[in-house]
Amino acid sequence: RATGDVHFVADVWYLPGPADSTRALIGISISNAALQFVRTADGRWQAAYDVIASLDPDGGSEPVEKSWQQSVSVDTFDETLLTGETIVFQTDLTLLPGQYDLELTVRDRNADHGSEVSGTLGVPSLPDARLALSEPVLLRLYRPADDGTEYVVHPSHYYPSTPERIDFLAEASGASTSAAPYTLRVSLVPEGEDTEPVGPTYTD
Repeated sequence: RATGDVHFVADVWYLPGPADSTRALIGISISNAALQFVRTADGRWQAAYDVIASLDPDGGSEPVEKSWQQSVSVDTFDETLLTGETIVFQTDLTLLPGQYDLELTVRDRNADHGSEVSGTLGVPSLPDARLALSEPVLLRLYRPADDGTEYVVHPSHYYPSTPERIDFLAEASGASTSAAPYTLRVSLVPEGEDTEPVGPTYTD
Protein backbone atom coordinates (compact mmCIF):
# COMPACT_ATOMS: atom_id res chain seq x y z
CA ARG A 1 0.00 0.00 0.00
CA ALA A 2 1.56 3.27 -1.15
CA THR A 3 1.74 6.46 0.85
CA GLY A 4 1.67 9.90 -0.69
CA ASP A 5 -0.71 12.08 -2.65
CA VAL A 6 -2.01 9.31 -4.93
CA HIS A 7 -3.04 6.39 -2.76
CA PHE A 8 -2.84 3.01 -4.47
CA VAL A 9 -2.53 -0.68 -3.62
CA ALA A 10 -0.25 -3.05 -5.55
CA ASP A 11 0.50 -6.75 -5.69
CA VAL A 12 2.72 -9.03 -7.79
CA TRP A 13 2.06 -12.62 -8.87
CA TYR A 14 4.35 -15.05 -10.70
CA LEU A 15 3.40 -17.07 -13.77
CA PRO A 16 5.39 -19.37 -16.07
CA GLY A 17 7.28 -17.49 -18.77
CA PRO A 18 9.14 -18.39 -21.94
CA ALA A 19 12.27 -20.56 -21.71
CA ASP A 20 13.87 -20.16 -18.27
CA SER A 21 12.16 -16.84 -17.44
CA THR A 22 9.18 -16.01 -15.24
CA ARG A 23 6.33 -13.56 -15.83
CA ALA A 24 5.77 -11.10 -12.98
CA LEU A 25 2.17 -9.94 -13.17
CA ILE A 26 1.81 -6.50 -11.55
CA GLY A 27 -1.58 -5.22 -10.45
CA ILE A 28 -2.35 -1.72 -9.15
CA SER A 29 -5.70 -0.42 -7.93
CA ILE A 30 -6.57 3.26 -7.51
CA SER A 31 -9.78 5.04 -6.62
CA ASN A 32 -11.23 7.80 -8.79
CA ALA A 33 -11.04 10.12 -5.78
CA ALA A 34 -7.24 9.72 -5.64
CA LEU A 35 -6.82 11.41 -9.04
CA GLN A 36 -7.64 14.89 -10.32
CA PHE A 37 -10.18 14.91 -13.14
CA VAL A 38 -10.55 17.74 -15.64
CA ARG A 39 -13.51 18.59 -17.85
CA THR A 40 -13.03 17.71 -21.52
CA ALA A 41 -14.44 19.38 -24.62
CA ASP A 42 -17.16 16.74 -24.97
CA GLY A 43 -18.43 17.36 -21.42
CA ARG A 44 -16.86 14.27 -19.83
CA TRP A 45 -14.27 14.14 -17.05
CA GLN A 46 -10.81 12.69 -17.58
CA ALA A 47 -7.86 11.77 -15.35
CA ALA A 48 -4.36 10.94 -16.60
CA TYR A 49 -1.69 9.07 -14.69
CA ASP A 50 1.69 7.42 -15.19
CA VAL A 51 2.84 4.09 -13.78
CA ILE A 52 6.60 3.59 -13.41
CA ALA A 53 8.24 0.30 -12.40
CA SER A 54 11.94 0.42 -11.48
CA LEU A 55 13.71 -2.91 -10.91
CA ASP A 56 17.23 -3.23 -9.55
CA PRO A 57 18.45 -6.85 -9.78
CA ASP A 58 20.92 -8.35 -7.34
CA GLY A 59 24.31 -9.33 -8.72
CA GLY A 60 25.24 -6.07 -10.40
CA SER A 61 23.05 -6.35 -13.51
CA GLU A 62 21.72 -3.18 -15.10
CA PRO A 63 18.55 -1.73 -13.51
CA VAL A 64 15.38 -1.88 -15.60
CA GLU A 65 12.71 0.84 -15.76
CA LYS A 66 9.35 0.56 -17.50
CA SER A 67 6.66 3.23 -17.71
CA TRP A 68 3.08 3.40 -18.95
CA GLN A 69 0.79 6.38 -19.60
CA GLN A 70 -2.84 5.76 -18.72
CA SER A 71 -6.09 7.73 -18.72
CA VAL A 72 -9.63 7.17 -17.50
CA SER A 73 -12.85 8.98 -18.41
CA VAL A 74 -16.21 9.20 -16.65
CA ASP A 75 -19.50 10.82 -17.58
CA THR A 76 -20.34 12.79 -14.43
CA PHE A 77 -18.57 14.77 -11.73
CA ASP A 78 -20.03 12.50 -9.03
CA GLU A 79 -18.10 9.59 -10.53
CA THR A 80 -14.82 11.44 -9.99
CA LEU A 81 -15.46 11.26 -6.22
CA LEU A 82 -15.86 7.48 -6.06
CA THR A 83 -13.68 5.61 -3.59
CA GLY A 84 -12.78 1.93 -3.64
CA GLU A 85 -10.94 0.03 -6.35
CA THR A 86 -12.51 1.83 -9.29
CA ILE A 87 -9.37 1.87 -11.48
CA VAL A 88 -7.21 -1.21 -12.06
CA PHE A 89 -3.94 -1.21 -13.98
CA GLN A 90 -2.23 -4.50 -14.79
CA THR A 91 0.80 -5.54 -16.82
CA ASP A 92 3.40 -8.28 -16.77
CA LEU A 93 7.18 -8.23 -17.03
CA THR A 94 9.36 -11.12 -18.17
CA LEU A 95 12.19 -11.58 -15.67
CA LEU A 96 14.93 -14.09 -14.97
CA PRO A 97 14.60 -15.83 -11.59
CA GLY A 98 16.36 -14.00 -8.77
CA GLN A 99 16.08 -11.13 -6.31
CA TYR A 100 14.99 -7.65 -7.40
CA ASP A 101 14.41 -4.38 -5.58
CA LEU A 102 11.16 -3.02 -7.00
CA GLU A 103 9.87 0.54 -6.79
CA LEU A 104 6.40 1.32 -8.15
CA THR A 105 5.38 4.93 -8.72
CA VAL A 106 2.00 6.33 -9.75
CA ARG A 107 1.94 10.00 -10.81
CA ASP A 108 -1.15 12.11 -11.42
CA ARG A 109 -0.35 14.08 -14.58
CA ASN A 110 -3.12 16.64 -13.98
CA ALA A 111 -1.99 17.45 -10.42
CA ASP A 112 1.74 16.75 -10.93
CA HIS A 113 2.16 14.69 -7.79
CA GLY A 114 2.30 11.02 -6.96
CA SER A 115 3.10 8.17 -4.59
CA GLU A 116 5.47 5.25 -4.53
CA VAL A 117 5.94 1.91 -2.82
CA SER A 118 9.02 -0.30 -2.74
CA GLY A 119 9.76 -3.89 -1.88
CA THR A 120 11.84 -6.94 -2.77
CA LEU A 121 10.77 -9.45 -5.40
CA GLY A 122 11.95 -13.04 -5.09
CA VAL A 123 11.22 -14.20 -8.63
CA PRO A 124 10.95 -18.00 -8.57
CA SER A 125 12.01 -20.43 -11.25
CA LEU A 126 9.01 -22.06 -12.96
CA PRO A 127 10.73 -24.23 -15.59
CA ASP A 128 8.72 -25.95 -18.29
CA ALA A 129 10.77 -29.16 -17.96
CA ARG A 130 8.58 -30.39 -15.11
CA LEU A 131 5.04 -29.87 -13.92
CA ALA A 132 4.83 -26.48 -12.23
CA LEU A 133 1.79 -24.59 -10.97
CA SER A 134 1.80 -20.83 -10.62
CA GLU A 135 0.56 -19.14 -7.49
CA PRO A 136 -3.15 -18.23 -7.71
CA VAL A 137 -3.87 -14.75 -9.08
CA LEU A 138 -6.86 -13.26 -7.30
CA LEU A 139 -9.41 -11.85 -9.75
CA ARG A 140 -12.38 -9.53 -9.53
CA LEU A 141 -15.31 -9.41 -11.93
CA TYR A 142 -15.49 -5.96 -13.47
CA ARG A 143 -18.59 -4.60 -15.17
CA PRO A 144 -17.74 -1.58 -17.33
CA ALA A 145 -20.42 1.01 -18.05
CA ASP A 146 -20.55 0.25 -21.78
CA ASP A 147 -21.27 -3.47 -22.07
CA GLY A 148 -20.12 -6.92 -21.06
CA THR A 149 -17.99 -8.06 -18.15
CA GLU A 150 -14.34 -8.89 -17.72
CA TYR A 151 -11.96 -10.12 -15.05
CA VAL A 152 -9.25 -7.87 -13.63
CA VAL A 153 -6.65 -8.56 -10.94
CA HIS A 154 -7.59 -7.79 -7.33
CA PRO A 155 -4.43 -6.30 -5.72
CA SER A 156 -5.90 -5.39 -2.31
CA HIS A 157 -7.46 -8.83 -1.67
CA TYR A 158 -10.20 -6.87 0.12
CA TYR A 159 -13.92 -7.66 0.05
CA PRO A 160 -16.37 -5.17 1.61
CA SER A 161 -18.67 -8.07 2.50
CA THR A 162 -18.51 -11.86 2.46
CA PRO A 163 -18.18 -12.82 -1.22
CA GLU A 164 -20.44 -15.41 -2.78
CA ARG A 165 -17.48 -16.64 -4.80
CA ILE A 166 -13.75 -16.04 -5.10
CA ASP A 167 -12.33 -16.08 -8.62
CA PHE A 168 -8.70 -16.74 -9.43
CA LEU A 169 -6.34 -17.71 -12.25
CA ALA A 170 -3.60 -20.33 -12.09
CA GLU A 171 -1.32 -21.56 -14.88
CA ALA A 172 0.26 -25.01 -15.17
CA SER A 173 3.36 -25.66 -17.26
CA GLY A 174 5.35 -28.73 -18.20
CA ALA A 175 2.34 -31.05 -18.09
CA SER A 176 3.12 -34.34 -19.79
CA THR A 177 0.39 -35.90 -21.90
CA SER A 178 1.66 -39.35 -20.93
CA ALA A 179 0.78 -38.64 -17.28
CA ALA A 180 -2.59 -37.05 -18.04
CA PRO A 181 -5.23 -36.53 -16.89
CA TYR A 182 -4.30 -34.15 -14.08
CA THR A 183 -6.73 -33.19 -11.33
CA LEU A 184 -6.72 -29.74 -9.72
CA ARG A 185 -8.18 -29.40 -6.23
CA VAL A 186 -8.74 -26.01 -4.62
CA SER A 187 -9.83 -25.30 -1.06
CA LEU A 188 -9.99 -22.23 1.16
CA VAL A 189 -8.72 -22.59 4.73
CA PRO A 190 -8.20 -20.07 7.56
CA GLU A 191 -4.65 -18.71 7.62
CA GLY A 192 -2.36 -20.24 10.19
CA GLU A 193 -4.89 -22.75 11.44
CA ASP A 194 -5.03 -26.51 10.95
CA THR A 195 -8.76 -26.64 10.29
CA GLU A 196 -11.18 -27.95 7.72
CA PRO A 197 -11.68 -26.03 4.47
CA VAL A 198 -14.23 -23.22 4.44
CA GLY A 199 -16.95 -24.27 2.03
CA PRO A 200 -16.71 -27.00 -0.58
CA THR A 201 -13.48 -28.09 -2.27
CA TYR A 202 -13.37 -27.32 -5.99
CA THR A 203 -12.13 -30.12 -8.24
CA ASP A 204 -11.56 -30.08 -11.99
